[in-house]
Amino acid sequence: MGNTNLTTTFASQKKSSQTFIIATAFLSIFAIVGFALYGLPFFYDSFSKEFGWSRTIVTSGNALGKLLVAPLFCRRFIQDE
Repeated sequence: MGNTNLTTTFASQKKSSQTFIIATAFLSIFAIVGFALYGLPFFYDSFSKEFGWSRTIVTSGNALGKLLVAPLFCRRFIQDE
């Protein structure tokens, strides 16, 4: 009888920690992707004013960065196969 209470307590703690881990991972990825994709345009005007760059240069930096990083990841995944 004592073992069933211990097993039930352990199972509920395990489920609670799994939920916490999933929630933390979701919020972390949501924050990173949200900032990278949707947060940068908020700073474009300040970059233009501070550095004297045109909006084209500021926005092309983000695109160029993605174009340079993408082949590195694609090459790695192709080599792993």
